[in-house]
Amino acid sequence: MPLMTLWLATAATAPPPADVKAFLERREQCAHWAGEEPYDAARGREIATAIRRLRCDRIDADAARLRQRYQHTPDITKLLDDTEQ
Repeated sequence: MPLMTLWLATAATAPPPADVKAFLERREQCAHWAGEEPYDAARGREIATAIRRLRCDRIDADAARLRQRYQHTPDITKLLDDTEQ
């Protein structure tokens, strides 16, 4: 589900903090690139570059950091939970 649609569905009254929004967009992009088919060498390099640029290998650690930071903000932790792949 796209980020803004999900945020609206949570019925939150304010948009997520900038760090959470950036993380959710990044996680969405990581999921996109992870599902792409490397049908030739150039495409494989493009995918690998995007995954490296987005720091997709750090998604779990970054999610844990945000969960810790916003542990007392239920709307944010729910949003993080609901968007986890």
